[in-house]
Amino acid sequence: MTKLVGLTVMSAHFALRSETPSDAEIRQILEEPTLLVSVTIFGERPTFAMDSYLVLVQGERTIKPVRVRFDGQASRTSVWPASPAFQAKVVASFSYADLDPRAKTRLSVFPSVGGEVSFDLEFSETD
Repeated sequence: MTKLVGLTVMSAHFALRSETPSDAEIRQILEEPTLLVSVTIFGERPTFAMDSYLVLVQGERTIKPVRVRFDGQASRTSVWPASPAFQAKVVASFSYADLDPRAKTRLSVFPSVGGEVSFDLEFSETD
């Protein structure tokens, strides 16, 4: 979640209550030092996401998160008990100071059960 997305979400929540965010609330989001990256992963047991990890790779640089949190208890999927039976969220905070928004970026997800899944990200494109 970028700062822009944070402002958008906050604005929508305030708009639902016919209110306007204060300057301090807006400033708090704009001063946030980290980019939140959230992924949903799927597995076969309720605790499969514990100790999962995310990294960003830009060129030769591997950028480690400042914090990682994960669902200790995954939720059942709509196809449970069929595969994949469970889904969980892994959220990592990356320091903006470590990122180059114009560099090609790859997100690598390391589930605790082993393996790696990677995705290309494009920070410089805007819609």
